[in-house]
Amino acid sequence: MNEVTHSRIADISAAILTLVVLCAAVIWLSDGLRQGTYMHSDEFLTLERSHAFLKFDDWLTVRSNNEVSHKKPPLQYWLTAALLRNGVDEFLSVRVWSFLFLAGICLGTALLTRQLAPDNPWAPVASVLLLIASPEFVQNGRSGLLDSGMAFFVLLTVISFFKARDDGRWWVACGVCAGLGALQKTPLALGLVLLFLAVCRLRRCEGYSWSVLKSDRRFMTGLCIAVTLTLAWPTLQVMVHGTGHLKVAYAQEMLERFTPGISARQKLWSWAHWFWDDWGAISVLSAACVAVVFGSRRWRSDHRTFLLAVFVLLFWLFMSIASGRVFYRYFTTLLPVLACLTACVIARLYYKPMVLAVAVALFLASFGRVDRARAKIHDDNTTSVRLVCAAFQSSMESARFLLLDRRSIPPGAFGYYVDTKMPVRVVDFIAGVNTKNLKSKMNFPAMGIELFEFEPNLKEIVSDYKVIWSDGRVFIWRAEE
Repeated sequence: MNEVTHSRIADISAAILTLVVLCAAVIWLSDGLRQGTYMHSDEFLTLERSHAFLKFDDWLTVRSNNEVSHKKPPLQYWLTAALLRNGVDEFLSVRVWSFLFLAGICLGTALLTRQLAPDNPWAPVASVLLLIASPEFVQNGRSGLLDSGMAFFVLLTVISFFKARDDGRWWVACGVCAGLGALQKTPLALGLVLLFLAVCRLRRCEGYSWSVLKSDRRFMTGLCIAVTLTLAWPTLQVMVHGTGHLKVAYAQEMLERFTPGISARQKLWSWAHWFWDDWGAISVLSAACVAVVFGSRRWRSDHRTFLLAVFVLLFWLFMSIASGRVFYRYFTTLLPVLACLTACVIARLYYKPMVLAVAVALFLASFGRVDRARAKIHDDNTTSVRLVCAAFQSSMESARFLLLDRRSIPPGAFGYYVDTKMPVRVVDFIAGVNTKNLKSKMNFPAMGIELFEFEPNLKEIVSDYKVIWSDGRVFIWRAEE
């Protein structure tokens, strides 16, 4: 058997194995998507905001607590609402899109790895195994959160960007993916394209000079699509609801959250600790591979791996210096890139199947934690939440003011299970409440849901109320004046 034939057999075998692993992973991870409890309280927000399109018959405004919400754009909420309108089970409606994004991320990771390591057919399947060895990645992909969708569109944008140098038609796909990413959660994908272009210009990468790109009609078309899709939603919201949208969606949710703060060392330790708890030995290996890319002239000369390493470094930097609250689920966007870089660096070893052997060993070491994450059931029991909401619904006749402690039941659950369009005031006594301001805005009769442990705090706002329902942990109260 000659070398060409042997190489072709290896390519076919690796491709088949990659397909088998992808299918097996999707089947395994899809189990339990319709389970009767929500794993994360933010899933209730997805459910509530999606259902609000149907409740208010307004598909151009995102609502939370029966009021206009400017925090997140509407793409996944639209998709979820479409399923709810057609009678699909609520659990499946909320989770299926995130899961499809998870499946797309796994496939996209394999394709990106194939782009970067075309001479090693075992690298793509290795990158997929490394990726699904992350319990956090699996759990986010099985929930109704927006992070998997964000990661999916960022990954497609990166793949399209790299392919566009050889085939300009990919610039259009790059623009569409970047724009849809902005409609999913944040304009990170568009920002990443601009970052890549800036770095390529500094490094004078062939095919990415501005003088060439601005004369390429396909690039300009893709750029116009990306900018149009990115600006479409905020422009509409400003026209309908005023500039308050920009203050919340961009100033509070992005700029203020990631503005440098004085607790950088603490934040660095926090996400490094999360990273280790989630990915274990793979986190150390991936960090070492990023260091190899920066430290080796051989790797720095490949603009694609260098650009991905720059993205990883900047991501870590912004997570470290952020003055606002950051969560490990944000790493869902970074994990596919790290899995790809790790597989590509290991794939350069002389013995080509070595990358697969390493990935299989690391995946098997993490399998137990991943399987527990796949089967995780959060303490928030949907049945008890429905029971509280049903009791509230039966007693809220003539109520003119609704007050909800966010720690009693998830606010999103109240917005979905209680059939009312009346705005709900949500408070958090641990975070602090402006009692005087709240009392001045109350109308009577007033109703609310509160935890027994915070009853003294409630009495500072409403002194004369009756408990009309209780389950021992939370109670429903009503005040006539």
